[in-house]
Amino acid sequence: MIHLRLHEDSPAHPAAQVYEQIAFAIASRQIRPGARLPSVRQLSMQTGVHSSTIWRAYAELEADGFVQARTGSGVYVCEDQSVPVAVPGLIRRTIQTLLDQGYSPDQIQHEFTQALNHYQSGVTQLWATAQDPGILELLVEELQRHLGITIRAVPLAELLAMTKQSPPQTVITQRYHLAQVCNLLAGSTITVIPIDHYDYQTEITLTEQLAAGSTLGVVSLSARILRIAMVFVHSLRGQTIRILTCQPTQTELLQQILQEAQLILTDLPCYAMIQGQIKVTQHCHPAPQYIANESLARLRQHLAMDTDALG
Repeated sequence: MIHLRLHEDSPAHPAAQVYEQIAFAIASRQIRPGARLPSVRQLSMQTGVHSSTIWRAYAELEADGFVQARTGSGVYVCEDQSVPVAVPGLIRRTIQTLLDQGYSPDQIQHEFTQALNHYQSGVTQLWATAQDPGILELLVEELQRHLGITIRAVPLAELLAMTKQSPPQTVITQRYHLAQVCNLLAGSTITVIPIDHYDYQTEITLTEQLAAGSTLGVVSLSARILRIAMVFVHSLRGQTIRILTCQPTQTELLQQILQEAQLILTDLPCYAMIQGQIKVTQHCHPAPQYIANESLARLRQHLAMDTDALG
């Protein structure tokens, strides 16, 4: 069951509050692919908002590829459209097909070696893509730090053109953009792996516990994260606390946060930039990660399959 928290004093429209909380829950895997969402009537009764507001939020979620409405059945979270293939099995089947066609093992090995050498001499084969530049920076930094490999950052607006020039093996993206990326790459052999993000439950709890009348500061590389944070804080607290948000390049706003906020929430790169300026009277909490551990484990498994297949 989804438990949404809407605040009547929030300047954010109720439909925006419903949309962001459900999209966030899907993108952090609190609601799993294939799960059935509550009916419009059920969610309207639970939240106390008009059914037309729920319809509006569900329609936007469907338009953005998060959910799918099935006539007579309900609204369901979309299944992953493209996931890592079973590489060892695919290679074994390919080898057997070539043997059946009369190729010798030495010929197959020679052709595979030639193709692999050509493949490895090309562009970076793992790409990350996102619409928001700050989120793309977070994705690439964390992927390279945790996986120890080179990741190429490709803005979503440039993805299709760049794959036509020199297609990668795998594209990694947020679940927010999974449907869009899969549609762009439809018909290609590129594997698309969705990234689920950290659930931010600690940060939500800290926000709920902040004393009325306090100022909360949120600093992130991503303008998108800041917009979502604004909606979430208003959903949780209405206007009982003041919220200030900025990217680290917005110097005046950043200084205002450092001077006035009792609690500052940041992502790790921003924390490294501002930790020396934080007052003793302030509590600054850096989110430990952006990518969920489950997604990192899934990527490690995908890379291990590739390594086993090539070995």
